[in-house]
Amino acid sequence: MQRRDPITQNQQLVPLDYCRRILAQPKPPRCSSEKAGELAAMLIGSYPQQKVNDARAYALAVTIAFGRFPEWIGRRAIEDLILSKYRYPTAADVFKACDEIQGRENQRERRARDIVAEHERRAAEAQRRAVVARDREKVLAKFEKHGSPSARLAEEWGMPVPGDANE
Repeated sequence: MQRRDPITQNQQLVPLDYCRRILAQPKPPRCSSEKAGELAAMLIGSYPQQKVNDARAYALAVTIAFGRFPEWIGRRAIEDLILSKYRYPTAADVFKACDEIQGRENQRERRARDIVAEHERRAAEAQRRAVVARDREKVLAKFEKHGSPSARLAEEWGMPVPGDANE
């Protein structure tokens, strides 16, 4: 699994609506046995010059590997395998290729969730800052009217006022 890079406070974010669209996409179901068989036939047909020891067992093992993932992942794995393997890939190679694609997709979804959370955090922070800026004048007026708490306590207890030039 790849390490997740944290989102920094000043990092420019992907637009919120784009991330929400990623997260709103329904999870595709696993391949049906029929579709997995078609994917296995497509993979086997991509290596026409080669023979396997037991074609039926190989086709079954590859079909099982494809059956654990959605169809689109199987199709993309076939593309990757055809471009990278000169001989029939093992069922483990097929599973690994599909698993890597699924892992990248899971990582993309996690990143989208992290970005949505950061958008929400930044919006809450902006709202908090707006409230502070709005109330700042009220607080400053109150301090001017009543004096600072430390100055009042110092006067009450007969102590020098902090920051006073007469100290």
